[in-house]
Amino acid sequence: MEFFTVCNCAYLPKVYALADSLNMQNGCVLNIVLFDKKRKIKEYEFANIHWIEDLDVPSFSTLSFKYTVIELTTALKPWLAKFFLKSLPTEKIVFLDPDVYVYGSFDYLDDLLNDNPFIVTPHYLTPISHGAVNDQQLMRFGNYNLGFFAANDSMDSISFLTWWEERCFENAFDDPQFGVFTDQKWVTLGKLFFDFIYVIKHPGYNVAYWNLHERTVTSENEKSHNVNNENLVFIHFSSFNFNTPSKLSRNKFDFGANDSGSIEALSEKYKIEVVKYEKSVENNVYSYDYMSNGQYISPTLRRAYFSCFEEFKDIENPFDSKSVVGKFASRNNLLTSVGDNYSAMSFKDVSNNQGKFKFIFFCMRIILRLLGPNKYMSFSRLLVFLSRYHTLPDMWRK
Repeated sequence: MEFFTVCNCAYLPKVYALADSLNMQNGCVLNIVLFDKKRKIKEYEFANIHWIEDLDVPSFSTLSFKYTVIELTTALKPWLAKFFLKSLPTEKIVFLDPDVYVYGSFDYLDDLLNDNPFIVTPHYLTPISHGAVNDQQLMRFGNYNLGFFAANDSMDSISFLTWWEERCFENAFDDPQFGVFTDQKWVTLGKLFFDFIYVIKHPGYNVAYWNLHERTVTSENEKSHNVNNENLVFIHFSSFNFNTPSKLSRNKFDFGANDSGSIEALSEKYKIEVVKYEKSVENNVYSYDYMSNGQYISPTLRRAYFSCFEEFKDIENPFDSKSVVGKFASRNNLLTSVGDNYSAMSFKDVSNNQGKFKFIFFCMRIILRLLGPNKYMSFSRLLVFLSRYHTLPDMWRK
């Protein structure tokens, strides 16, 4: 089997920790696809570096402009799986997210790939009605976690990867409120059309904060770990917080029957392994976040660009600040100065913005009184609709 992952330069420390663990446990070299323009980085023998600009990805300038870094790296996973199946001397390809760490052998997966064209893991297997992680979240983000998948070189797998690739090239936006979550939600639908997709239910594959309620991790020693009496193969340290590494994730979750001390020990060890490689790159600024004149490309500009794509489809380099795209961005005040980068807010930020919420709720109560309850409901739905910038070309000054 061959393994690959995707990231920009800022994630290199995590990826090298992954590559090191994969090499130690399985003797494999990790193929790392770097989504950045070439620069000086430190390289290691347990990793093969592939710069995305060298891979001749179709319509890459368009994709890298319309998508954020997370959307772009995830959107190209099916295309890259096909690329590696064709270009590497292998009939089996495995994808691992950059924030994965390997603890055991992939022999079980190797055997499964002999007879199963495409393999995924579920987020979890036990229904949860209430809690920090629950079934309602699966409705938003999908049944399967695509921080891992595996495919063999068969007509079935290629047919699925092509179907998945086409949809990701068109729509891999981070829009769970509209039924799309990067590359991931598509595979929930894909299982309906491609019944050969195999779901691994081995508890040692893709252990993460979202399934600890049903998976108990135990350690015989520093090198031997089990999950529900099966071998631990890999942990997905999704949303890992390096400032408070005592937990598996900064997100809230149910520890289940796990000993918090054991989870803390694994998390602390993971931090140590990542920190070992923190000096692998000096410049970790994401290349595709800036116009040619250095102005920052906001996520709103990316959405606006795609909504008006019929007018821009002949523009070879949308990053050129002097192009039609650059002028469009200026007319609509969609560019910001260097250092004023976008930072997504989430539920964890609510407590720090109570004053702003009070003001917003005050304004909304006024609107409710002016419109009445029925029209207010329609107005609130309109606001959700208007947030989908990439489908609303009439919002922008041409």
